[in-house]
Amino acid sequence: MKSPSNVQVIYVDKTVLVPGQVTPVTFTINNVGRGALNNLRFTWSNANGVVLPVSGTAARYIDELGVGGSVN
Repeated sequence: MKSPSNVQVIYVDKTVLVPGQVTPVTFTINNVGRGALNNLRFTWSNANGVVLPVSGTAARYIDELGVGGSVN
């Protein structure tokens, strides 16, 4: 039987983003499940596509996230 997987975004370091201004944004992702997670794909979006990622995509990849672990 597989362990339930559960990941949670526990923190976003910016609450205000100014359109037209480059602003780094950090998401902290926590594994709150009972098993290690592998090959995660994290994506984010916003209403009406107002805020877009610069030089890339809104997707990030996480190879492994152990039980209780977190990654920025």
